Amino acid sequence: MPNVTIGDNVVIGGGSVVVKDIPSNSVAVGNPCKVIRAITEEDKKLAGIKNRFKAVINRGFITAFLILFLLHQKLFFHSDSL
Repeated sequence: MPNVTIGDNVVIGGGSVVVKDIPSNSVAVGNPCKVIRAITEEDKKLAGIKNRFKAVINRGFITAFLILFLLHQKLFFHSDSL
């Protein structure tokens, strides 16, 4: 909508229709979109923990993929050296 401002660090629910300003650090949902709660410092800490956990999982997956790839190369392309 024209002349509507959505603040920083805001979560808008899927399918919501924003018809008025949404303040920073809030969660808003609905049609029309309404603020249902503020985003607290505790929420921000939990989001940081989840992001770090995802990064560790992703690095583990990439490492496992690389090991399998290298084993594949060793077994199928350099089998004479085994």
